[in-house]
Amino acid sequence: MNLGAICPRLATPGAGSSTQKRVYTPASTFNFRSHKKRRLSTNTLDVSTESPVGPSPLFQCENISTTSLDRFIPLRPQSIVPLTISPRTNRMYKSFGLLTNQRLNYRDENTNPQPENSAFSLLRKSASSLVSTHKTTNGRSVSQNLARNSQATLVLDSPGLTTSLYSTPLSWSLNNQIAVACGKDIYYQDIDTRKVTFFFTSGLSLPVREALSIAWGDAKHKTKLACINDAGACEVVCTEEKTVGLALYGREGSEWDNPAKSLCWNGDTVTYGLSNGEIRFHDLRDAGKCFTVGGRGAGGHRRSVVSMAYDSTGNFLASGDVDGNVHVWDVRARKPLTEVKQSSKIKHQAVAKALAWCSWQPELLATGSYYPEGTVQVWSTNKLTTGPIEPEKTFALNAAVHSLIWSPQCKELLSTHGVQFKHEPPTHRQRRVSSTAGRPAAATKSKPTVVLGPLTHSMVVHDYPSGKRLLTMGRAHRHCITAACLGPNSQDVFTASPKEETIKMWKVWGETPKRVKEGAVRATSAETFLMEAKR
Repeated sequence: MNLGAICPRLATPGAGSSTQKRVYTPASTFNFRSHKKRRLSTNTLDVSTESPVGPSPLFQCENISTTSLDRFIPLRPQSIVPLTISPRTNRMYKSFGLLTNQRLNYRDENTNPQPENSAFSLLRKSASSLVSTHKTTNGRSVSQNLARNSQATLVLDSPGLTTSLYSTPLSWSLNNQIAVACGKDIYYQDIDTRKVTFFFTSGLSLPVREALSIAWGDAKHKTKLACINDAGACEVVCTEEKTVGLALYGREGSEWDNPAKSLCWNGDTVTYGLSNGEIRFHDLRDAGKCFTVGGRGAGGHRRSVVSMAYDSTGNFLASGDVDGNVHVWDVRARKPLTEVKQSSKIKHQAVAKALAWCSWQPELLATGSYYPEGTVQVWSTNKLTTGPIEPEKTFALNAAVHSLIWSPQCKELLSTHGVQFKHEPPTHRQRRVSSTAGRPAAATKSKPTVVLGPLTHSMVVHDYPSGKRLLTMGRAHRHCITAACLGPNSQDVFTASPKEETIKMWKVWGETPKRVKEGAVRATSAETFLMEAKR
């Protein structure tokens, strides 16, 4: 039989026939599997183009992993040709969330599949309790006190407070008396009885306009108060003998050329800083006995000393000036530990007004600066003798720091602030065309811009050493908070705002837990045992 006559397509082309490329058509084959498979990008499918007589052929998909079909839920693909055959389409499906490996969970979430009182649950709870650490809340922390009750416990009107940013017009005595300088008059109130008493008028040697800074004495002189007025005189007055005053500095003479700017106490010694950079130590036991350190002609400060603070031992004195230099003095050796040629090892880029020594780690000193720096730095005095040092911690706040207070009960640091500001990006100064062309333009730093922010006129409590802000009380006063002092109970803090003409008392920290002696615990246990035995 001549197959070429019956089916011309199956005929073999002769030599004389025209060479023509064979064209592939799906109709020319009955089954794809009977011929050599073409390279396809899709999965192999069995598709029949004929219309056989009888029941319709079963659709089979080879890309399904299972071999048996479910009789309840048919596993049919949504499309014959999968659309995720290329990496690009696969990424598109994933981006639109069409490809997910989520499984349906037919379970009621409201019902507990396993009872809590089962043996396995009880055993699991018992085992987890052995390795889990219980978080104990610190009742002394600010997060448990002022953070929960942010209202001031006491607000007192104080008209006439000095507006000088370098002043400290309030002080809290060990007798729980808060003293305030209103103009040139000094008043104090007993916090226990709430009785207000007029103390004295500043200006024992010469008349003055206002008192700038005041400070109560320590345990040896807790009834005496030292005062510095705008004339630069330093005076000491006792509450028991109000008419008797001691003018330590500021009498007629050459001393008036260098007025006093700051003061602090250390036992029998009253220390005050002058405008020429000198620091004087005056012993109250001998009115004529005093010595001076620093000044322009000696090592130390060369301009006004605006802040001073003694450490807990009384052997070291920290002082800051308007140039941002902070010196630490060895009182016994009468020399600074921080002098490096013309500056100090501890240096700020603005006025260093805030100083505070740590009570639970005596070698730590916290310093704070004004506009335009606005940072708080913590230094270790143990490293001062080894050369140039770096601060242990630096808190960049971009707000003027006016005072710092360490908590004696927990590792927290309180700071009060004035204006807040933000730094603008540096600008490049355009130069004229000259022979020095080709040099890069010099970048000039612009002054920060004062803005209203969360730290404006605020009171902030920082955790040490992490630096985390545990509390940010914005707008604690309507105006700048120039001074703050800690109470004798180590819990309350008084803040002063001269433009607002008020001072406020805040309960910042909690009470110190009472320690029970071991002997008392043993006695109580013995008494309890005897009482149980008698029963």
